[in-house]
Amino acid sequence: MSRNKQNNLKPFLNYAVTILSISSSFILMAPIVYDLIVYGAPTDVGVYLFMWGSLILGVGIFLRYFTYTTAPLTLTSALYITLLNWLVVPILIAIPVARVLAIPFIDAWFEAVSGLTTTGLSVFSGSYDNGVYVPSVEELPPEILLWRSLSQWVGGLGIVVFMIVVIARTPGIVVLYKSEGRFERLEPSLAKTVREMLAIYTLLTFIETLILRYGGMSWFDAANHAMTALSTGGFSTRNSSIAAFASRLLEIATIIGMWLGATNFLDHKNMLKAKIQELVRSVELKTFLYLLAIMTAFSAYILRTGSSLDTVELWNRFYQVFSALTTTGFQTVDIHAEDPAFKMVLIVAMLIGGSVFSTAGGVKLLRIAIVAKSLKNMIASFITPKGYMASSRLGRYTVTPSVAVEALGLIFIYVVTVIVSTLIMVPFVSPEYSFMDAFFEAASGLATTGLSSGISSASAHTVVKLVLMADMILGRLEILPFIVGLYSLVRRR
Repeated sequence: MSRNKQNNLKPFLNYAVTILSISSSFILMAPIVYDLIVYGAPTDVGVYLFMWGSLILGVGIFLRYFTYTTAPLTLTSALYITLLNWLVVPILIAIPVARVLAIPFIDAWFEAVSGLTTTGLSVFSGSYDNGVYVPSVEELPPEILLWRSLSQWVGGLGIVVFMIVVIARTPGIVVLYKSEGRFERLEPSLAKTVREMLAIYTLLTFIETLILRYGGMSWFDAANHAMTALSTGGFSTRNSSIAAFASRLLEIATIIGMWLGATNFLDHKNMLKAKIQELVRSVELKTFLYLLAIMTAFSAYILRTGSSLDTVELWNRFYQVFSALTTTGFQTVDIHAEDPAFKMVLIVAMLIGGSVFSTAGGVKLLRIAIVAKSLKNMIASFITPKGYMASSRLGRYTVTPSVAVEALGLIFIYVVTVIVSTLIMVPFVSPEYSFMDAFFEAASGLATTGLSSGISSASAHTVVKLVLMADMILGRLEILPFIVGLYSLVRRR
């Protein structure tokens, strides 16, 4: 091996084992704290998860010692580390869960991928996978429920971004930060940016926990739903999600959490500093409100019967549009039984998603605003006098032709990926589900939303689970890092 390759390999291994071990062990070891607080002693499940987490952490510390280096990390290596983490961490945290619950590994793996990518599709539905019973959410031990919520909470901020808090003084963190699709900052210093992000994220999670607790949930349910709302993940402590609580007050409370999770961290900072004018000028907040109003109105039109509207149904439609547009996935209705036109509204909402620099998935509101701005400028160039120069400003962003092309390209890639995923899944989906249901499930996976038509379950075919897992990981990293990584590997051959 050449000296150049050795110099690249050592920092790659050092960062990779550090992030893999610490992020995995945190998710596995934290639930034992619940045991100690509630029961005064660890349970068998808590001990088992803790032991696995300790083993992973110990191996990571050992390998980190032997791969320690001060050599800089290249952008290509950072990209590979990010891809490796999103592929391997779900496997590491799934192994002990599969063993402790005595379920097929693929089901625990699916749940781990869904958690870390903040998707929320779940196989814990109380059904059978090749004769093995996979419990429903209500049948899970509280430690596993916390494992699910913690995986989403960590995944919402991002595995790599979360870990920068720990390795902030290590050379190479800038390229790691960019490799996970983060380009904006709250401060000139990246270390300070990440610390502020974690502080805001933790504060908002705490506030949402209090809102849900005093809205009627138990402390345990409130903490779990706060973590999954702020991460726009959507895992619930109930099989029927938020519908199980049958509370309009709690639905409003979760709307607050979903909105906070899907909002740009820069807008959060402006909100906390009471910079109202900056908030009012936020392009993404305006775009979110416009789209929410349009999609809710269209959903109401689909729903209408004569000249009257059922207010309960109208509220449910509004809630589901809100859940889809923030890519959270809290559910109050049976999607499978809904009108195909309404399913299509939700598909569009899911694929659009929330703000950039937030925990939401989808192609992001900013890109939709960029495409709309570019289209407006193009139309203006045809109908205005010669020499007219359209504004290229969009709030705090500058819209250039290359930026518009990039936005359109990503939208195109998302649509093609959903179509291809659907076509692969359809032959393996149960006959009770339509093509639209399969299309909805694929869109939910790629947008990392978690709203389900019912296809995602333990009884689903292995091919369906694998396709949805691939969609969730692709969607979490917005597809492009995988394309760039694959291109880089092919070019090296």
